[in-house]
Amino acid sequence: MTKDEVVAKFGEPDDYQYEDTGDNGINEWYWYGKSHFVFKDDCFIEFTVYDRRFVVTLPGLDAVVTVGNKFSVLEPLNPEVFDIYGKDYYNIYYLDETISVQIADRIITFITYSVSM
Repeated sequence: MTKDEVVAKFGEPDDYQYEDTGDNGINEWYWYGKSHFVFKDDCFIEFTVYDRRFVVTLPGLDAVVTVGNKFSVLEPLNPEVFDIYGKDYYNIYYLDETISVQIADRIITFITYSVSM
């Protein structure tokens, strides 16, 4: 999504952060409660979602994924690796990218994604 698409879909963010890192470009965070979208030099690079208003669509999955879904919703993906990296945290390596989720009682409590650089 572009920054304009994020604002058009979800409204003005609750908070906004801007960081000019000089040679490393400009980073911008659009915060909606605890959830956020990150852009680097106007390119979408990351999101972390903590509530149901944000859905994640993944190729090869017939359903959208959101906080509150059972972890089993991800099983049809046939990911290369499910990697447990802490109590109830999973990295899912899928299509050369990594999606991370936190699980409590087999329910997704947050989803995060960061573009491979």
